[in-house]
Amino acid sequence: MDDLGENDDRAEVLQSVQHRVLWENGDPFDSANLLLEESGRQAIDALLSVLTENLNDFLGEKNVTVFVGQDGILRRIHGEVHIETSRAKEVFLGEILAADFVWVAHEVSEGSPPRLDFGGILTLHLLLFAGLPLTGGGMTSLGTGPGRPDSRERTFRIWSCGGPTKGQSPCVPMKVLLPFFLLAIIAPALGRDLGELKPLFHSALDFYGKLQRTPTGMYRDSYLVGDDIKQGQRCSTAAVGVGLIALCMEHELNRDPEAPKKALQTLRALNGKAGGFTPSRGKAGFYGHFFSAETGASQSEHSTIDTAIMVVGALFCRNTFDDPGIKKEADLLWNSIDWEVALARPDGSRLHMVMEEGKPKPRTVTQMFNEYYLLAWLIQEAQVQKRAGSKIITIAQMPTWNNDGIRLLAEPRKTPQPSFIIQFPFYLSHPCTLDPRYRKFVLAQGQADRRKGKGHLWGAGAGVTPDKGYVAASYDRNPGRVVSPRIIAGFMPAMPEAREDLLKLSRNSARRLKTPVGDLLPRFSLEKPDWRPMRIESIDFASMLFGLAGIHPDLGMKFFHERSKFTFGAVE
Repeated sequence: MDDLGENDDRAEVLQSVQHRVLWENGDPFDSANLLLEESGRQAIDALLSVLTENLNDFLGEKNVTVFVGQDGILRRIHGEVHIETSRAKEVFLGEILAADFVWVAHEVSEGSPPRLDFGGILTLHLLLFAGLPLTGGGMTSLGTGPGRPDSRERTFRIWSCGGPTKGQSPCVPMKVLLPFFLLAIIAPALGRDLGELKPLFHSALDFYGKLQRTPTGMYRDSYLVGDDIKQGQRCSTAAVGVGLIALCMEHELNRDPEAPKKALQTLRALNGKAGGFTPSRGKAGFYGHFFSAETGASQSEHSTIDTAIMVVGALFCRNTFDDPGIKKEADLLWNSIDWEVALARPDGSRLHMVMEEGKPKPRTVTQMFNEYYLLAWLIQEAQVQKRAGSKIITIAQMPTWNNDGIRLLAEPRKTPQPSFIIQFPFYLSHPCTLDPRYRKFVLAQGQADRRKGKGHLWGAGAGVTPDKGYVAASYDRNPGRVVSPRIIAGFMPAMPEAREDLLKLSRNSARRLKTPVGDLLPRFSLEKPDWRPMRIESIDFASMLFGLAGIHPDLGMKFFHERSKFTFGAVE
């Protein structure tokens, strides 16, 4: 942190501002629920989490210059400062609490309304909850000059609480204002609830727990729609992963006291420890895509991505249940798979989708970016566990493309992708769960998908269609113009308008499907209004469950972030 001097005025200070500072369509209270049950030191930790994770665009790599006035000295905290370790977080919070004032400058586009930034949020909180005199809202423009590489003039909006400039009101020390700041964060969270969407969430949980779970602890591939229809016995490896995650949610919400017992039953069966049930596996350990609920027998391919989703479900269980048996079975499952054999390139930019006899099946290679990032992440964790290092590419290295003004994650053809491809890593891959860069890609995908729809009717994903069978549709190639409410739900934690769109759909009784566990929202066609799907695929319906859980006050993205943390132990 640099001293700028005792008597710097605004013009001099702005000469040193060289970082773009943005707050883009974000929700500053995304993890405010962290504070609901916290107190004392834990409340401070939760505040740090809010500051350093949800406002990471400001406190992260490049997006902010924060000016802190202390003892008459104006200091600045550069955006390059990484606030990752708990010690660094404490240092930062210490600066804020000891400050005589806090001042944030951020760049705004010409002619555009200012976006709410960290300084704006802070001053707004102080105004509403402390009733203090505030300074803010000023506009200052800078042209080009030494140390400013941009060739255009730059305009900054200034937010401040007190300050060194003559005439500004002194600010009460931040340590005095901390209770008000906490209240400002907690208050919106107290009113945040699923509201009208709560029954939909409980139906989604029961969809997996009561409709799709079999006596052997597996999960059916699809729910067959209709009265008196006998449900099939074909299960899906990926569906098992989602079912395990649903059990973790049940446990967190105290909905099912048998959840630990059920999770252990499933994991033991996957490890071949259930009498009469032997899962189909290849020599490298990967599981058959589809299999019999009764015997585990399979005639389908050994799928790398479906195995990865299932293992992530086991990881969630390991991190949720305080049960040595569950942890042991989860570790055994993790270590029984040769993850690196799925690499088609050392950096993970190309991966094998199918295994035969322990080796990759020819011509089954996929290229980033897609949902296989989940697989690449697990390979990375396996490499780090074995050799303390990995060359797997990161989110920052993923290819992107510009789709009519929206920057999206790309696959080699640079064409629109089904939206579930972006959503699955957002919930299931630990690096993606709170990464602000990935969150922006999720938002961008939702915006691109929505603008191709019809008002609140949008959502391009995978599932059965009126005439083309099962299709993994993109928003540019969507046979029958099928609307997937579950895709809309999957965007809710990153895209506020998605929640309103889902609410509109849920209020329309014609869109609901009555089932033994309550109403669900199935897919429907804009081209063929009378069409109704004959089945609901378990893996594709996961976006509905994940999206609703992601905005649940007792789960939220915190649940996905904490439960997806890699904790598998090596088994010798």
